[in-house]
Amino acid sequence: MSKTVKHKTADTPPSRRMPNRDVRPFFEKLAATIDEPVTELNYDNNFELLIAVILSAQATDISVNIATKQLYPVANTPEAILALGEDGLKSYIKNIGLYNAKAKKRHQNLP
Repeated sequence: MSKTVKHKTADTPPSRRMPNRDVRPFFEKLAATIDEPVTELNYDNNFELLIAVILSAQATDISVNIATKQLYPVANTPEAILALGEDGLKSYIKNIGLYNAKAKKRHQNLP
């Protein structure tokens, strides 16, 4: 008997939000279980981690690391990313899926 895997579609109902009362116990359980959480994303400061996490929302950590290896030496502050402009940012993150939409959205949301 084979198992059918249902893929999410536009018709798939959204995931249910965890009730507020369960959030703290959930994170306490994680903290008790995982002494030192690690990520495969490469970063040197909090801003770089934020950018890597944003980019990884729809991409693999590997593809994000490839893009940010070139991006961070040139732009690792909000001001530097803003100075790149949308097209400049796209040139660094083009290996990431959906990069056109991500570059536009991220660039517009910077201060």
